[in-house]
Amino acid sequence: MMMFILAWKNIWRNKKRSLIILAATAIGLAAGLFSVGLMTGMYDSMVDSAINRGLGNIQIHTEAYKKDQLISQFLPDIDSLVQTLQTHANVKAFTTHSVIEGMASSATVASGVSIIAIDPAKEQTVTAVSQSLIEGTYLDKTNVIVVGKKLADKLKLKLRSRLVLSFAGLDGNIIYAAFRISGIYSTDASTFDGVNIFIRQQD
Repeated sequence: MMMFILAWKNIWRNKKRSLIILAATAIGLAAGLFSVGLMTGMYDSMVDSAINRGLGNIQIHTEAYKKDQLISQFLPDIDSLVQTLQTHANVKAFTTHSVIEGMASSATVASGVSIIAIDPAKEQTVTAVSQSLIEGTYLDKTNVIVVGKKLADKLKLKLRSRLVLSFAGLDGNIIYAAFRISGIYSTDASTFDGVNIFIRQQD
């Protein structure tokens, strides 16, 4: 108690000095709290954005796919897994992806891409790519493709442009497939827009 009384008297012995110290401490704490809040908000926004672009909250794939990401490392008995997810009380929405690394070639330029085959209707319940369209439509017919704005600029593509995809099949042979650009999307991640293209799983 005596120490508290002495400290209190010492504070007011030089009011100007004490007020400066108090103001500096308050400003420092406020600035620190603001910085922490800003960084936390930015981090949460980045995480939400990544989830909405295509990661989802949970992914299911084989252990081997985590290392090599080869077309041959697909999930076995996918129909049984889909049925389980459809009836699981804690699953709000899900979709299936077929992901293949390949090349996309326009009339003049080629680029490495990640080809993501999706179910358009289910995809819209899980990711927000369909909401990021800036031109065209979202896989509304057969043999169409949706590309990112950055990739479209790189390959000099526009709506209705022809794009040829090439990739290695399960037997190792190169497969070629031609598509028409039905939509162009733009997200807050240009690197994502530059490599990810979407087609229908049926195609």
